Amino acid sequence: MRERLTKLKKLSKLYELNDRGVVYWSGFAAESSAPIEANSAEIHEMIPQCQLCRLAKVRENALAMSLSAAPKIMIVVDEPSAHENQAGRWFVGTGGEMLQNMIERGMRLTLDDVCVTAAVKCHSAGGAGGDELMRCKPYLVAEIEDVKPAVILALGDRAFFAITGVPEKIEAAREKIWSYGDRKIPVVASFSIAYLRLNPSAKKAAMNDLQLALSKVCR
Repeated sequence: MRERLTKLKKLSKLYELNDRGVVYWSGFAAESSAPIEANSAEIHEMIPQCQLCRLAKVRENALAMSLSAAPKIMIVVDEPSAHENQAGRWFVGTGGEMLQNMIERGMRLTLDDVCVTAAVKCHSAGGAGGDELMRCKPYLVAEIEDVKPAVILALGDRAFFAITGVPEKIEAAREKIWSYGDRKIPVVASFSIAYLRLNPSAKKAAMNDLQLALSKVCR
């Protein structure tokens, strides 16, 4: 565990130098997308201490995935909401309540049946970009490898891109079954919580996406 944290600190320094215009061997940068071999408990310790991008300076909390004994579905959102950032936990605020309703009412599951995580672990007021996605990806990969979910539900463009690497907008990615990694884990795309809050008319389509994801669990 200590070795992993030391590695993260070294990467953080390299990124800081890079941001200042210092050029370093690209092999170091490649480590940023290499998987982190850690279990859920270790990842929970690592993420709050992460200093790999600019969001470390402005966040209140960095959220690792919600822990569940045997999750059937992994839900990946773009990033934590402002309320979740402040509270340091999931299912807080209006967006968190909406997500909880989608799980409990839309899919008829309990919170213990799912685990929730984010493509970018920190909230960003202006929206996280490609740099933050890249630097957070090792955590997401480690979470997926540890959980080995039956299906992944990606809520939002950034979540979908982080999982699949496909630069497709959600409108075009919906109603299809994508896959993740060598295990070919089914991936279903749907609208972000923020989008659904602003566009309530899209909730019916989102419900169809939930049922599609659920069908991959029950097959």
